[in-house]
Amino acid sequence: MYIALITTSILAIAGLVWLVTRFECVVVSEYQHGLVVTKGRVVGPAKVGFNWIFEPTTKVWVFDARPSATSMQLQEVLTADGITVKASLSMVQRIADAKRFVTVSTNVLDQVYIEAQLALRDVIAGIEFDALMSDRSAVAEAMLPRVRAEAERLGLELESLALKDLVVGSDLKRALNDIVLARAESRAELERTRGKTAAVRSMVNAAKLVEQHPGFAQLQWIEAAKSAAESDGNTLVLGVPQGVVTP
Repeated sequence: MYIALITTSILAIAGLVWLVTRFECVVVSEYQHGLVVTKGRVVGPAKVGFNWIFEPTTKVWVFDARPSATSMQLQEVLTADGITVKASLSMVQRIADAKRFVTVSTNVLDQVYIEAQLALRDVIAGIEFDALMSDRSAVAEAMLPRVRAEAERLGLELESLALKDLVVGSDLKRALNDIVLARAESRAELERTRGKTAAVRSMVNAAKLVEQHPGFAQLQWIEAAKSAAESDGNTLVLGVPQGVVTP
């Protein structure tokens, strides 16, 4: 009897020890999302802090909820007028709905990446090259609703999307440089022409002023003589009218 009682006690203690050791504490930090999964089913979010679970049947999956960046490598795309360019993107996203993140797709980030690639092709295909080069931000603005909707469906929040690089071929780059140079030369020539026109206009106005006021020419002559006399190294020779000086 005593042996049976001792055996029962030992078994009870062993069972209790086993039961206690099956409990596990999972810590969820403030910057993380936690999901409580019981028998393979997501039953709800885990709280921030200590979460005690019965390990044989329950798990807590923990995900980093901080923003992370994704860069898309350069890919060739065609503009609306058939010009090939290479474009790349940068995206910043974070996990907003942990349950969707684990239940909707096996690889959420890859799926969002592919959607961004397709959106980039479609948007640039509807923009002509000149418009694309003059306003690159329009590409990201047009892509954002489509990519953000796909990210939200998969449990992500897309915080930002930007066109990072836009590269053209060497031949097209030389042609663009030639165009820029030609425009600069045209502007310079226009400025020179404006300067010449202003100078001619000034001379015509001066001639009209002299014609209307003969004394103005004498004043100008006196000012020029005075300036020459005040400068070092200049010799001023004045003509004396006949009859002013007598032998």
